[in-house]
Amino acid sequence: MVITTTAIFPTMNIDGYDFTTTSGDFSIGSMTVFFDNGQYNCAALPVTLTSWNVQARQVNGLYQINFTWQTGSEANSCYYSIEQYIDGSFKGGICKVPAAGQSSSTKNYSYDYLYPSPGNFQQFRLKMVDQDGAVKYSLIKTVNINNCSGCFRTPRSCNISIIGPATVCSGAGNYTLTSLNTNDITWSLSSTGSFFGNCDNSATVSANGSGSEILTANVSGCTNPISKTITMGAGNANFSHTLWPDGYLAAYAELVPGATYQWELNLGTNGTYYEAGSNVSFQLPPCSGGALRLYVTTSCGTVSNGVTVWRNCNEYYYMAAPTQTSDNVKIKARPKDATPNAKGGNEELPFIKEIIVYDNYRNIKLRKTYAAKTNYVDLNVSTLAPGNYLVEIKTEKGREVHRIQVIR
Repeated sequence: MVITTTAIFPTMNIDGYDFTTTSGDFSIGSMTVFFDNGQYNCAALPVTLTSWNVQARQVNGLYQINFTWQTGSEANSCYYSIEQYIDGSFKGGICKVPAAGQSSSTKNYSYDYLYPSPGNFQQFRLKMVDQDGAVKYSLIKTVNINNCSGCFRTPRSCNISIIGPATVCSGAGNYTLTSLNTNDITWSLSSTGSFFGNCDNSATVSANGSGSEILTANVSGCTNPISKTITMGAGNANFSHTLWPDGYLAAYAELVPGATYQWELNLGTNGTYYEAGSNVSFQLPPCSGGALRLYVTTSCGTVSNGVTVWRNCNEYYYMAAPTQTSDNVKIKARPKDATPNAKGGNEELPFIKEIIVYDNYRNIKLRKTYAAKTNYVDLNVSTLAPGNYLVEIKTEKGREVHRIQVIR
């Protein structure tokens, strides 16, 4: 029998190799096996492993692998994980079993892996982790599983969810799953927060700034990731807004889970207006302006943000009747005023080049272009459903927007 190795195993004082201090591939005849006696390669843990067994068997015609192990004593142990040798290295993902922590008596552990694949010389090892993060490995166990039709389960979509607070105002929140807590779970967080996995297979998420985070658990044996949205701190009051030339003001809040929204528009002598909801609109009269402020309230408190808005006195050359009960909208020049060179006054009237009608979501509902010199349009709106619309008039000198309401 010929034994060859790709790693430099030390030789013993008699013919052969010493496998107690090195890991690597070695071949016996035509069979190559990876050997890793990790219990010698890593710092010693305060865990006495007295037995470690791996057995593949069929239960009700379906293959599963039964893992059992026993400890004689434990001090500050955190959890056990089972790893499988795949594509040149050991990988986790089979299970994560919480450890006893402190024990001076015999402790028995077991786990039934229901999703094995067929194949000979499948290798497994037990990973032992203490509460300080130190790691120790067991000896490697090998099993053979014959291929047969209908003998293997396939991973499924799991009906489980993450339990824990929807808002972490400050400090940290603890999260677990509704079931399957002995399966291997890989936790991840979307962006700015911080988290760590606990010895009982849960996760702790620490508040870091404000905003929302998505906590995700990928569970062995489940095809679907399990996620939960968490609000950090009091959230934010970020918003965007648009003030159209006709005084129509639309504002859109950045959504914060579980929040309520209150808007305040203070126009000074023109009054103060309040609206609730994440998206709102106001109508500013000419020559007016003031402060638009958003208040966002969550279980952590209230935050606010504001901007200054202003509508000029003379913004447009044309006018459109605000309420339309017929099929035509008459668009014509504004009456002249006594102000020299004011729009609609003595300044030369620009010609209309294009008219576009939008709904409140900025979807184009109607578009007309004009090649001839036009100062008057009888716009047919018979195809529009009853509701509010924005009419954009493009001229030689720019654009102006009017708000109309169609009533049938």
